[in-house]
Amino acid sequence: MQPKIKISLFIVGGICLFLFFSSPNKLVVDELGNIKGITNKAREIVQGKKFWRRQGLKADEDLKWYLEQPKREAKSEAEWNALVRELKEEDEKLYREYPEMRPSKAEQLAEELREKADRIEEEEHKKEDEKWRKKEIAKLHVIIGVITNKINQY
Repeated sequence: MQPKIKISLFIVGGICLFLFFSSPNKLVVDELGNIKGITNKAREIVQGKKFWRRQGLKADEDLKWYLEQPKREAKSEAEWNALVRELKEEDEKLYREYPEMRPSKAEQLAEELREKADRIEEEEHKKEDEKWRKKEIAKLHVIIGVITNKINQY
C-alpha cells in the first residue's frame, strides 16, 4: 500500500474515532430536530442513538437548570438583602457615634428615591427574564420530545 493511502486511511480513521467518542458539550438540536454544525451532524451519523441519548441528557440538564433558576435567584437575593441590612446597621452604628456624618434629610430622600427607582427597574428586568425563562422551558420540552422520537426510531 502506498504511503499516501496509508496516511489518508489513518487520518480518516482518526476522524471517525473522534466523531465516535466525542460529544458536544452543549445542546445542539433545535425544536425541529435540526442539528447545528457539520461536526455534530457527522457525530449523529457515526454515533446514532448514542448521540441522541447524550443530547437528551443535555436537554434534561438544561431544563433542570431553568426550572431551578427561581430558587437560585431567591437565594442570591436573600443573601444580597442580608448584606444590605448588615451595611445599614453598620452605618447606623457609625452615625450614632459620629452624628455629624449622617447624611442630610435631602440626601436621605434622594437615596430613598434612587433605591425606589432601582427596585422598579429590577422588577421590570425580572419580568422580562421570567418571560424568557418560560420560553426556554417550553422550547426544551419540545426538543426533549423530538429527541425522544429520534431515540425511539432507532
